[in-house]
Amino acid sequence: MAVVGWESCLHYCDRRKLAVVKEKGREIRFVNKGEKRVALYRVDGCLIQEGVKCDFLS
Repeated sequence: MAVVGWESCLHYCDRRKLAVVKEKGREIRFVNKGEKRVALYRVDGCLIQEGVKCDFLS
């Protein structure tokens, strides 16, 4: 399984109150009431470049 450096796949890492992921006309929202640190990574085609995988990891 090919895996690349995680830094280039990081979209954000902060304490945002609302984390939103959009892809192909779909959207999911995560409400972060406690304002804890959250990070969003691109998995499909970035962290893992071959085989079966999810699109994003939060």
